Amino acid sequence: MPSILLLIGLLLLIGLPRAHSRTLNVGPDRQYTLPSQAASAAMDGDTILIDAGEYADATRWQANNLLIRGVGGYAHVRDRTYGRKAIWVIQGNNTTVEWIEFSGARVPDNNGAGIRQEGTNLTLRHCHFHHNEMGILTNNDPASHIVIEYCHFASNGYGDGYSHNMYINHVGRFTLRYSYSHDAVIGHNVKSRAHENFILYNRLDQAEGGNTSREIDLPNGGLAVIIGNILDHGLNTDNSNLIGFGMEGFSNPRATIVVANNTFLTARGAGGFVTLPQSGTDTVRIINNIFAGRATMLTGSAAVIDTAANLAVRDIAEAGFRDRADRDYHPTPSSPAIDAGTDPGTIDGFSLRPTHEYMHPTGSRPRADAPPLDCGAYEYESATGTHSPPSVPSALTIEHIYPLPARKNIFIQFALRQSTELRISLHSLDGRRLLTLPPTRYAAGRHTRQITLPAIPTGIYLFFLHADGVIHTHRMLYMR
Repeated sequence: MPSILLLIGLLLLIGLPRAHSRTLNVGPDRQYTLPSQAASAAMDGDTILIDAGEYADATRWQANNLLIRGVGGYAHVRDRTYGRKAIWVIQGNNTTVEWIEFSGARVPDNNGAGIRQEGTNLTLRHCHFHHNEMGILTNNDPASHIVIEYCHFASNGYGDGYSHNMYINHVGRFTLRYSYSHDAVIGHNVKSRAHENFILYNRLDQAEGGNTSREIDLPNGGLAVIIGNILDHGLNTDNSNLIGFGMEGFSNPRATIVVANNTFLTARGAGGFVTLPQSGTDTVRIINNIFAGRATMLTGSAAVIDTAANLAVRDIAEAGFRDRADRDYHPTPSSPAIDAGTDPGTIDGFSLRPTHEYMHPTGSRPRADAPPLDCGAYEYESATGTHSPPSVPSALTIEHIYPLPARKNIFIQFALRQSTELRISLHSLDGRRLLTLPPTRYAAGRHTRQITLPAIPTGIYLFFLHADGVIHTHRMLYMR
């Protein structure tokens, strides 16, 4: 009889739904009006749906396998902290957080975070962290995998150089993809001590003129795979180096960094794009990148160094970006990046060939597969969506630009083989567009165009002349 009763009990248990697989709703007119109330009631495996809106609330999440999601837009938690640590302290394992906005975290230790991750494994999607003393801060956990995708980090940091948009401590693996991190306050846009770092298809910059230090700082080495990112270093940056690797000592198991098909820009006159210490790095592979600006591609040393098929130009305008002023780094038809890449190979069985491109803001799309690869984070595509840069000679020939040095006016003398629409623009050497003339159609033959120059400082500038899909460049010395 006891065995029969036990069997009946097991059958009943199997047939019943798990009591803790529930959905908890949070909102002004819901069962729970604050996220902290739902956190107190949550059990392993629950889904917490939080209505869009603002919540001056902080809490600790202890249950495992939670899905916490904002509904109808961002659920914005702000201006409170739990345990003098963060707006949300996540202690449960295998947590997923989506469509939550975090701002205003302040604590006496000056490292108040949007999220303090203390459990194992966390996935963030479509979240926004801004104006906290720290965006996200994790504990040390070699078993943990932190995944951040489609997220936006902006203006986090106390201003002491020890707080950052994101600070990932000694976890097993950190994956950052399809995200935008910018204007960290003196700290880094990305800082990670993870044993393995996969930083894929993101945009990292100071679009609001901030004083961010490095775009990526990996102070303890490890395995770093950095593919398809745009790293744009502004004039106000607090550090002249864009990527630092192993600069606090190699305490991680490996010391290997791969940098492939990224677009680097710096408006500063010196510094380093990729910076290593003088010893300790095992392997560095730098492949198919665009380095635009007056910085050194690689500083430091490694046992094995492979730098293949990179495009390096001292003047940003010469990289052939579609629109530097609008931070559109797709190549123009005459960009020297087109078809200049090579097969990047693999690392530990992971293909280094870029499969996606970052789309602003916080998005991605598949990258066109059109071998040979272009250098940089974007593959050239024509207006028809094909990889077909013009291969025929241009209709335009520039014969003379005078007087040089230029002052108030300059004259461009050119010849056209056929009737052609010509567009002319003037750019600074750091890629800023200073003047754009209306498109003008000219008949075949020789022509002279007078241009009145704007008020610009003495220096060297570049004229771009667009004709039949081809861009011709010509330097100009201007003196006031």
